[in-house]
Amino acid sequence: MTASCQRLIQGAGSEEIEEEGVSYGSFHACSARTRKTHLVQYTAFDRGILQDARGALHSEDMTKFVTDEMKGETRERHQNLVVELSRRWLSSECSTNITSTLNMSSQTDTKEEHTGSGGNAETIPISKEARNKLNHEAHRFGNYKSYYTHFRSPSIPDPRLVQLEPLVRGKRILDLGCNSGKLTLELAAHFDAEKAVGVDLDPYLISQANNAHGLVMRELPSSRADAVSFELFDFATTRPYSGSAKGESWDVVLLLSVLKWVHLNNSDQVLLDLFAYLLSIVVPGGYLVIEPQDWDNYKRAVKKCPSLKPTFRTLKIQPPFTEELKQAGWTRVDGWERDEFGFERSMHIWRKPL
Repeated sequence: MTASCQRLIQGAGSEEIEEEGVSYGSFHACSARTRKTHLVQYTAFDRGILQDARGALHSEDMTKFVTDEMKGETRERHQNLVVELSRRWLSSECSTNITSTLNMSSQTDTKEEHTGSGGNAETIPISKEARNKLNHEAHRFGNYKSYYTHFRSPSIPDPRLVQLEPLVRGKRILDLGCNSGKLTLELAAHFDAEKAVGVDLDPYLISQANNAHGLVMRELPSSRADAVSFELFDFATTRPYSGSAKGESWDVVLLLSVLKWVHLNNSDQVLLDLFAYLLSIVVPGGYLVIEPQDWDNYKRAVKKCPSLKPTFRTLKIQPPFTEELKQAGWTRVDGWERDEFGFERSMHIWRKPL
């Protein structure tokens, strides 16, 4: 385990976290035997997400952190610790200092060696189910690295953007939850966006977006290349936004395939606050484009990622959020159903009144 990530893990059970109002117990409250067991699990979690940040195979992720045997407060505490580790990792130095500190194998064995407290390697059997569950825990924010792997030719824009062309051509567009930046880049490459800013909370994805920006934009005039930028930020938090897009007024805000993750990782109120905030940064007559996912999709996500269950149980509002958006001040103007492999969901267009 890297030193930086060891500090990250230790912080997840410290008094500092309790002072911030997180209502779960300390990792250090575990007994010595339990603590030793979970140190191995923490190491597996650490190695799994760090390896994934390097772009390694998801099947390399290791053991479940929250075991089926855990009950009650213990289970809830460890689920919450997974959440805290995920959040801390996403904003930590771990994501940028891993290449020289970890030497990962790309094999997909069912066992993984960890160094115990005595310096000896111990082998932990890893089931396929355990690897899959940890993979989903590491991507509980929807920050899957393979989300846009079935790219089309660079000369063929995403059909969603083709449908949105009257709204986006030559406009100022904020792409929230941009993943690896594919759609953000296409807005400049194919639709002459005056300005396109992609925002995501995953440093690896933003790094990928910036790399793609450098490659794709070499083929474009400098004015169009300069129109695109990417920001690392969790836009669903209450922290003040400090990126270059601060203070801008936008013609269009895109929330594509991301609302479910904002909702499941936060609360009804955070989603309602987001709808209201976006109305304040869009110009009169501007648009909000969303891809709401149905409630069964939520249930599947929770089944794959059990640490989302406590929040899921508190949710009262459900997609497509029609009444909630109306109450926030938006007006529904258009929408359609999509039927493309891997992206079978509706798209709704809302407008800010003039």
